[in-house]
Amino acid sequence: KFKLTKTITTTNMVAFDAEGRITRYDTPEEILRAFYAVRIKLYEQRKQHMLSQLQLQLDKLSNQARFVQMIIDGKLVISKKKKAVLIQELKEKGFKAFPKIAEAVKAGEIAELVEEEEEEEEEGADATLSQDAYDYLLS
Repeated sequence: KFKLTKTITTTNMVAFDAEGRITRYDTPEEILRAFYAVRIKLYEQRKQHMLSQLQLQLDKLSNQARFVQMIIDGKLVISKKKKAVLIQELKEKGFKAFPKIAEAVKAGEIAELVEEEEEEEEEGADATLSQDAYDYLLS
């Protein structure tokens, strides 16, 4: 025998329920029924989050492809221009801004970035924040 299976006693199955209370369950199926609603809700939230992340990536890659195509076709000239002028031109041509805060949310660094953003707003540095939003195209 390889001892790949093992019997587990099911006489004393106690766990926390969805509201955080300790509950005694008689069968494994009862546990599954109790947590089905919680699991399905979390699966739906996870799916929505994954869809929003994929949509964000799609928008970003589409903008990058359009940016490169416009440079190749000669519709957009980026050489010998200041960054502020380029950013204004990108806004006029309909390119979407992706501020650093979106990247920080993905990395889980939102608290630090929000504090930095509040400090910058106090100093009136909206132009800097706006410039950083187009770094995915200009760097």
